[in-house]
Amino acid sequence: MSRHRKESAIVRPGESKVPFVESIVFGGLRVSIFFTKAAPHRRTLRLSDGVTIRPSRGPEEILAAGRLRYHIYVRTKPLGHPEHMDLENLRSSLLSRLENATEVDVPELRRRLEQVESWVRDECIIDDYDLAPQTTHFMAFSGSRDLECIGHVRTIDKDNPMARDVPEYAAEVIARHRHFREISKLMIHPDYRGKRSGILAGLFRFVFHHAKEVDHIYVSCLPELRGLYEKIMMLEHGPRFKHAEFGTEYLIMRGSIHAALRGEWQDKVRYPKLSAYWLRALMLPIPATPIENLYLLLGKGVLVLSFLFGRYFGIRF
Repeated sequence: MSRHRKESAIVRPGESKVPFVESIVFGGLRVSIFFTKAAPHRRTLRLSDGVTIRPSRGPEEILAAGRLRYHIYVRTKPLGHPEHMDLENLRSSLLSRLENATEVDVPELRRRLEQVESWVRDECIIDDYDLAPQTTHFMAFSGSRDLECIGHVRTIDKDNPMARDVPEYAAEVIARHRHFREISKLMIHPDYRGKRSGILAGLFRFVFHHAKEVDHIYVSCLPELRGLYEKIMMLEHGPRFKHAEFGTEYLIMRGSIHAALRGEWQDKVRYPKLSAYWLRALMLPIPATPIENLYLLLGKGVLVLSFLFGRYFGIRF
């Protein structure tokens, strides 16, 4: 008697379920049970302090991320910070441009003005990428309220902000690798920041497992944040550019998930600032849900019954 288990190692783009086969061979007969498990990036991660991290479950939760974004960019970032958003000044600038705009530019300027006014009115910053089909949101929620978003990151394939700002670079990456996945809008509420919170590592665990299908991941950031991404095996790659949203210089960081899995992170010459602790934390598996474990347990029970009925009653199924 032998047993065989097979689980797919890489989830195809857009796939939320992983094929899973549990089988047993007895007397030349193989009995197989077919399951599907939630792909790792579709599960829920629960931290010790009641915080949960998981993919978003619809527009209402994306709006919660937009409220966090408003809190960070408008209320938390100090005046003079490259990423501080002064929405009133932005609104005034758009009104001024609209007065002198050509007929061709008017529709886009009006759309942009309506968007900024909605940000001010709703205290919620949502852009054109948030509800796009190529965008995946990973979110951290406080244990006290279901829709109190305290951490957020999104990944966007191909048609992303970096492709908007550096189109030649994006076209080159897509031609070479077929994929171009950008990590975008990473933020954590100030009250929950710090090494002990586990939220930053948790969000990146989802990004890491979600990116196994495409290997390379990209992020644009301010130059002073370069060291943060170097700790998790990302290196500066490509040109520096002016960010369309903030009007300041950004750089591009690139990392390879497959290289990390191969153990190349041990190359201290290429990755002198890498933190083995951080990288190992990101590579930890995301636990299966209780219902998935129940399905597996039931499947094993069926296999045992199949073996017993075949041996003692001659009934095989």
